Amino acid sequence: MNSTKCPFSLVTANQENKRKGELKIIHPVQRDKNQVLRHSSTQLRIAARKEVFKYAVPYPQ
Repeated sequence: MNSTKCPFSLVTANQENKRKGELKIIHPVQRDKNQVLRHSSTQLRIAARKEVFKYAVPYPQ
């Protein structure tokens, strides 16, 4: 298991699907499938983390 700070285990959960050539990701923004498949695992994790934080609501003070 990877110790990543990403709240979703996107890549590990979808390794089997990626091998079949289809990557299904539950994601705030739906990406083009070919574009997602071109990403490496690390790039995909970073991109996902950025999307999550883009839609995160700041904690009220």
